[in-house]
Amino acid sequence: MAFIDMAYLVIFLTLNYTKGGIASVVTNLDDPSQSKKFSNGEYAAVTRPDNSEVVRNPDGSITVAIDDGISINPREISSNVINVAVKDSDVILSSTHTKTHSEINKGASLRNQKVTTEFIFQNEETSRHFFPKNESEIVHKASEVSLNEEKENTEAPYLGGYQDLTETPLPRDRALNISLSGDDESDGFFFSRGNQEENITSNVAAVSVDDHIVLDITVNMTGVTLAVDGHQVYSALKHMVSWGWGPVRLHAGLHLITLHQVTGQLMTSHSHMTWQPTFDEGFLQVLADIQDGRLLIILGAPDFTLFLGEETIRVLEDMGALYIDRLAYKDVWCLLVHKGGGVVLEALTTSLPQHNLTKFDVSPLALRVSVPRKEEQRCGWYSAAGMQERATFCDTYEGYGDFCTCHDPPWSPLPQNPVEYRMQEVIPVAIVTARRLPHVLRQVGQVWASPGGTNTPITIFVDGYNPEAQALAALLQVPVIHHHNPSPKGSTTRINSHIKFVLTQVFQHYPRADKAIILEDDLDLSPDFIPFFQQTAALLTSDSQLLCVNAYNHNAFPHTAHSPSRLYRVHGAPACGWMVRRQVAREMTSNWIPKHLDVDWDLWVRQAVMGERDILVPEIPRTKHRGGGGVHVTGIEQQQYYNQRPLNTLPNVTLDVHEAELANYIKFHTSNIRKGHVVRFRTHPCDHLPIPQHQVNQSYVVYIKQQDETTNSSWAYYVAARCLGLDDHISRENYHMMYTASFYGNQLYLIGCPKSPFCLTQDPGDIYSATQEAMTYASLHPFRKVPPSQRRLIFRVTVLSLWDEVNLNNLAIYE
Repeated sequence: MAFIDMAYLVIFLTLNYTKGGIASVVTNLDDPSQSKKFSNGEYAAVTRPDNSEVVRNPDGSITVAIDDGISINPREISSNVINVAVKDSDVILSSTHTKTHSEINKGASLRNQKVTTEFIFQNEETSRHFFPKNESEIVHKASEVSLNEEKENTEAPYLGGYQDLTETPLPRDRALNISLSGDDESDGFFFSRGNQEENITSNVAAVSVDDHIVLDITVNMTGVTLAVDGHQVYSALKHMVSWGWGPVRLHAGLHLITLHQVTGQLMTSHSHMTWQPTFDEGFLQVLADIQDGRLLIILGAPDFTLFLGEETIRVLEDMGALYIDRLAYKDVWCLLVHKGGGVVLEALTTSLPQHNLTKFDVSPLALRVSVPRKEEQRCGWYSAAGMQERATFCDTYEGYGDFCTCHDPPWSPLPQNPVEYRMQEVIPVAIVTARRLPHVLRQVGQVWASPGGTNTPITIFVDGYNPEAQALAALLQVPVIHHHNPSPKGSTTRINSHIKFVLTQVFQHYPRADKAIILEDDLDLSPDFIPFFQQTAALLTSDSQLLCVNAYNHNAFPHTAHSPSRLYRVHGAPACGWMVRRQVAREMTSNWIPKHLDVDWDLWVRQAVMGERDILVPEIPRTKHRGGGGVHVTGIEQQQYYNQRPLNTLPNVTLDVHEAELANYIKFHTSNIRKGHVVRFRTHPCDHLPIPQHQVNQSYVVYIKQQDETTNSSWAYYVAARCLGLDDHISRENYHMMYTASFYGNQLYLIGCPKSPFCLTQDPGDIYSATQEAMTYASLHPFRKVPPSQRRLIFRVTVLSLWDEVNLNNLAIYE
């Protein structure tokens, strides 16, 4: 059977009519006079108006043309039948419905489309509409009629199996379903089943896989699925976790799935929880790193619209999305596009006005789409000597940006002129990952670019078997170790198990190493990443009071991080790139978290293993957390804290390790506290801060009432930290209840009294105590005024006009 490439618009209109069904018709344009009339009284025709935008049909009904907008002349509407028409150039595609109100209820517009085939709802024997046996359910089906180029007329395939309810009125106030194909040539059809969340299988024969890729897509409240040529390749369903005040759906958000445009092979997939701030930034980064020509399936599962930023909307519009700026709470959306090559299909189901504010039974989206296979364009360097292995990799996996770009030559992580460094000892780097492999590649490049980096052994530790990691490691010529982890995916237990595995295996893999650097895959690295650990390694060896060395500092912000050479000792937790000795790693793994406890490994180490030991941290971090990490780092935390912390940019820094030695450290800071200016907050510190915000080379001491690190005992810390721009989110990075940072170049101390040994005051009036009211005020008036992400609460409201319905403008927006 031959197929004609085409692009089309399919409109599913759920109407407030007391009688009759729905017909969405796209008619063969070879015979413009051809018309059809359905047994339920609906009439459909193609007309070519001359100068008039209002056309009378043979049965006396009226066609109202829509051309880049809607034009309705009430004076011309005298019949009880109104034919809402969609106009493309000089061709009007029309569908007639019985009018029961003084306005036209539904419609949709078509833009730059060429239509060559027909879609109708009918049984080929009875020419009647069929509806489900349950009146609470609406079934919309559109079936593609395959056309033989030699035949002018084709009958629609039989879509039987439903009860004939021609005389049964449609339920009121149902959702609008629209499927729009774009400039890219493709075949496909769209259908959705009422408000029930279930996977729907079409009974229409699939297109030959020889020349088309056949996609079956479902999107609803419970998640998304994608099958390619009958084989499921992606599923994110019912991923629920308890979080905060209740369960959250981690499968909600934007899903970006990349297929090879010729083979249909899954190349990469990502989910982005865009119901949180900053997660759309990760979506944009992944999108930018995908090569042109790839087939992208972008799925929006409710509630994916909440934190879609203007930049994300603009990028999707530039790709050809028509409706992304008009989607609302609990709408469901899908976009198929060849990157850089035009839209294949856009489809959506809208939420019901009022109903979906509280109900979760949104209309699902189910699609079968046949996409013509594209001719593959191979990069010029694919055939270059020594590049065949990389070419195979780049034709199999996606998301690697300029590593796989067709620009000649592509980027290499190995620097042309490696910077040598005098290594004190061999300290291997263990990169901990599961599936963020494109960023693992970047990390390897950042390690190699660091002085001494090319002389530093690197091993990639993968949670689960991953052939992509195997192929990447082979390209980079670094070892990879797969962890066959039996713990449930996404669970705290699984993460804990993988960290324990890494701590054990890295020292087995490097039996002569005394230390190892544990590097999570969501971090960017400073230019002096390797020298930082090389310089601190000797102190970690000699000082038994140190548990490990962190590359990160939670109290580092632009106004508190000034000296790249200064180090602090804190009673924190290992994280964000850290170096540990073999004997300490053995101590950790032998006293690991029991499997029945739902506790993060780093907090367990702090609670059960650390004891009185310290962690060495830099004033300016050597790593930067990249993107929200889900339930461990939320979008708000990423925006308000992690994004605000600086990353050292200097490649050659000599650390003041001598000052960080225990005796010197205590002596230095005790002296500073004794000589420092004691600060009393006579008014709320967020209103008036009696500390200079410029460098005067003085120390300032704020004594706060704090018994311990628990929330109820940390009210004063929260207020002071909030008003001073420190980390008010985590209070554990202290040295015996002493918090210190360089506040605009002046050393600042927050000291918890009465238990801290650094609480040197005898005057109770020096100790700040906070009230609940003070905490509330501080929460609203922080020192670091980070503009929040634009939160867009958009709800569908009752339609007041055809214009609003056609353009999806029946929205109430709260920002």
